[in-house]
Amino acid sequence: MGKLRAGIITFDPAGSFRAVIASRSAEAAKEIKTIVENATIKANFGKSISGSMIEGYKELSKKIDDTISLISNIKDASKEQEVGIHQINDAVNQFEKNIKNVFKNSKIFKVK
Repeated sequence: MGKLRAGIITFDPAGSFRAVIASRSAEAAKEIKTIVENATIKANFGKSISGSMIEGYKELSKKIDDTISLISNIKDASKEQEVGIHQINDAVNQFEKNIKNVFKNSKIFKVK
């Protein structure tokens, strides 16, 4: 920019250059501020999403544990039922043997 000295206008190219550099620096600082603000907003949003995902995984993990527990209970109940079925089968077999012995030893059912 030009300067007035003792009635003479002088031109200071370094001053003009500094003004342009200062203006560009101010614009760059504004752009950087906007970029940082946007990055902060996106980072906070990502943090919120990851927090929600963590809670979802915790709930999923609990439901998986509950399901595993139910399956284990069903397995135990099935084993108990199997033991019961074997006991019933043994009792029926014993009952059948007893009936055969009764018929075998009975005089009424003996063939002459």
